[in-house]
Amino acid sequence: MLLHQSLHYPNQERKQTLLSRFLQKTITKPFPFFFIEWITRRRPVVLLGTKIFSVLILIGITQLYKTDIYDFRLLGMGIVIACAAQINLIQEIHRFDNYHFLILRNLPLRLTSRVAYLACTILILMIPEVGVLIKNFPTYFTIAHLAEAVLFTISILALFYGMLYTKERSQEQLLSLVFFLAMGWIIIILF
Repeated sequence: MLLHQSLHYPNQERKQTLLSRFLQKTITKPFPFFFIEWITRRRPVVLLGTKIFSVLILIGITQLYKTDIYDFRLLGMGIVIACAAQINLIQEIHRFDNYHFLILRNLPLRLTSRVAYLACTILILMIPEVGVLIKNFPTYFTIAHLAEAVLFTISILALFYGMLYTKERSQEQLLSLVFFLAMGWIIIILF
């Protein structure tokens, strides 16, 4: 019966529930949440898979600090690996800004506002990783080390986002570039 109805009436209007209409009218969504809602509807597996992998990497790295005393380099290497896994999300942010949300170019926003909105979006996306860093941060490090770790994370993601504007690359080229950058960062961190 459902197949028969869908074949005879292909373009039926979808009704919204009373609750969803109420929420959409009463709550205005801030600009940084546009991408987050879009990615959770369009590619939830990419979002969840990326977040689970990067959180597990950071949990594993921070658990190593409970068994022995390491310096900050181990955490730096873990942050590099966790951020390199985020390249798909950064690529989706770029695709959303430049292909799916074209009205963004015509909005009367200064460059500083656009960068601030991008930073807010990245910060919101990084809440699980930052939460793991705060909860499991080694006790013998200072608050300055925690701030350094969070800023290092944001700077890596901002660099990845900026790389997407320099040259059009395929997925394979982008992943190989991110791999070599991550290996270079790990070697620099070790020295």
